[in-house]
Amino acid sequence: IDGYITTAQFESRLKTWRKATTTSPSGVNLSHYKSLVAKNDLDPISVEADILEEKRKLLVQAHVHLINYATKHRHTYERWKTIVNVMIQKEPGNSKIHRLRVIHIYEADFNLLIGVKWRELLHDATHKNTLHPGQHGVRPGHEATTPVFMEELKTDICYASHKSLLNFDNDATSCYDRIITAIASILGRANGLHRNIVFVHARTLREAKYKLKTLLGVSEEFYSHCKIFPIYGTGQGRANSPVIWTLVSSTPFH
Repeated sequence: IDGYITTAQFESRLKTWRKATTTSPSGVNLSHYKSLVAKNDLDPISVEADILEEKRKLLVQAHVHLINYATKHRHTYERWKTIVNVMIQKEPGNSKIHRLRVIHIYEADFNLLIGVKWRELLHDATHKNTLHPGQHGVRPGHEATTPVFMEELKTDICYASHKSLLNFDNDATSCYDRIITAIASILGRANGLHRNIVFVHARTLREAKYKLKTLLGVSEEFYSHCKIFPIYGTGQGRANSPVIWTLVSSTPFH
């Protein structure tokens, strides 16, 4: 899996991205990016439409070049390092710390980059059958109803055959927040992800500045990763977190 994204991948991701998604602490939010792939009201066979389309393509190419420059030279932009945390109540009116869900808000182009590359990794791993067959999360061709159907089928078989059944169900609470990034990087490389993509992803997390967003705005102070107080987890809201968790949870069963 190479270390670059194409113009087609850039545009495809923006077209399928929900406009309501909150992104980009820098202020260049998802609406600005989606305007690069939005249809205009001009006559498609007019000269004005051709000029506008040419300008649109140049803007898209410029942004793709900026992203690929970062991956080529293992560079992470300063705005990529600012991550805003939003606390969402799991239960209305309950602000207890263990009943809050932490959502991480990233820059849209950085989230786009890692989303595209890890999705490419997932499809490649599925094609090569390197994932455990019992792992159904976010995998192509798998549905959320499949494990439920298998549970029902297993129980019915035991009822019909009069055999004993021992079942263990575990809710992996805050699983994205417990992922060790170093292990995620190793698993990414093991499944064919380009080393530059892994490096940019890990370096951004290592140098990230986490700020808190409340009704009063975004805090000026921040916290960061350090050796004394390391920060683990890829976070809820990152486009590659589901794929990383699929790799992490699938590996021990091989």
